[in-house]
Amino acid sequence: MASAYDIIQKDKLRAPGDLYWPEVLLVSYVNGPSNAPKRYEIKSLIANIAIYEDLYTKTLQGEVALVDGQNLPVNLPLTGTERLEFKFETPGMTRGYDFTAETGSPMYIYKITNRSAANDTAQSYVLHFCSREKIVNEQKRVCKAFTGTVDYNIISLLRDRQGLNTKKRFFFEEAKDVQKFTIPKLHPFDAIDLMGRNARSLRFNNGGFLFYETSQGFHFRTLESLYALMQDAARPVIGRFTVNDPKNQNATAGKDMIKEMQKVIHMNVVEQFDTLKNLNRGSYASRLIEYDSIRKSFVENDYDYHSEFANYHHTEHDGTGNRKADGFSVPFTPFANAGENKLSDNYDGRILLTAKTTGIHNDYEQVSKTTYLQHMISERTLLNTQRLELDMYGNTQVSVGDMVAVSVPNIEPVQKVAKKGQKDFDPYLTGRYLITCVKHTWDNTSKKHLMKLEVCKDSQKYAYPIEFQNTFEHREYDNSIRNISQYTLDDKIINSGLDDGDDS
Repeated sequence: MASAYDIIQKDKLRAPGDLYWPEVLLVSYVNGPSNAPKRYEIKSLIANIAIYEDLYTKTLQGEVALVDGQNLPVNLPLTGTERLEFKFETPGMTRGYDFTAETGSPMYIYKITNRSAANDTAQSYVLHFCSREKIVNEQKRVCKAFTGTVDYNIISLLRDRQGLNTKKRFFFEEAKDVQKFTIPKLHPFDAIDLMGRNARSLRFNNGGFLFYETSQGFHFRTLESLYALMQDAARPVIGRFTVNDPKNQNATAGKDMIKEMQKVIHMNVVEQFDTLKNLNRGSYASRLIEYDSIRKSFVENDYDYHSEFANYHHTEHDGTGNRKADGFSVPFTPFANAGENKLSDNYDGRILLTAKTTGIHNDYEQVSKTTYLQHMISERTLLNTQRLELDMYGNTQVSVGDMVAVSVPNIEPVQKVAKKGQKDFDPYLTGRYLITCVKHTWDNTSKKHLMKLEVCKDSQKYAYPIEFQNTFEHREYDNSIRNISQYTLDDKIINSGLDDGDDS
């Protein structure tokens, strides 16, 4: 798999931050003199523009800030039914955003905000736009029975005129089970979520699919499919990003365009861990109670994060593409309110209840949630508690769902003499990350295409140390008087005599 940076055509990309966007057309629902919709070229009015991809948002979205001396809100007029047509791509790349009607899929304006006078003859405002399917989703309800594998059902939902009726490409991971769903008048995206939550991967021992849109089209994938190609082959990274070392700010400046494009201009550690959230959601341990209403029986399944870790692909691999046996996101150490238990030994921290009805659809059996639900919750929660924000030069070849390698320097005083084995990078932030959000921006002041990436990881490249000493229990001062009645304290005050003085 070619890197998104190795394919740069240097004869077309003159400098990092270049962008190709020849024109931006705003198309009204109102016809002009030629009996065709009014079309305005608005590129000269644009102050800045942004396009968003998000792993947890169904469609592309964006916003464009205008400084308008033509009074388009009145003369077009702007009503929230306009079409936006333009191309937005990094020169020399094979992938970009095509929102034209001729070769791509236009975007649609749905909101105007922050409208105010810029001066005596111009006004400024922000137009918000989204994919056509987001608007269609709000107009449609699905009331239909679906039979087959979930990926097959969603293809039907995407292409059917009663569904989203989209012509965009659809990249899907095949699902394992033949199932039957009766959708009770849900919006199409809600129906997709319902079926995706109850689907299992054909190739991986995993369940729970995500549905999202990139510049290439719609995607329907499990997280493990994003991490790996198959059971013993991790997915290659599409870029190797290096965070600017404050001690050597301009190491690559102007020397190598490919390195410069992969340089992180600014990094923010949004979140590195959240033990309380992970305990609350059952990331480390949980107990699933599944009730069969026909047989009147219960099945209990306990989930232990540390024991299950090696059964799945994670963002990190073992160095050869295989699943990693260590690299837990939480240390393997006693840290619990029950003797020598680890965080993953306390199943009562999160109790999950679910129902299963055997024979509800004749030959179609419900998939037992004991096979995937607890791992799915753990996997998604842990991924979103190790997050970085990276500011970089823009590259439309980079998309949500791509894997990248990030090298983060150690932030500490420069040592006069390096110690033996000392690393010059942060061992716990450095590693493989999944891109979960991309924001492409163009600012007319700087004339630069920049992008902000949110990248996440659910495991460590360099494992945390393993310890067996309990540092959680019996570490407080043992006061012999532990339970004190407030009434007893108040009675002492009363018996000692009240101060009748004026407290004012």
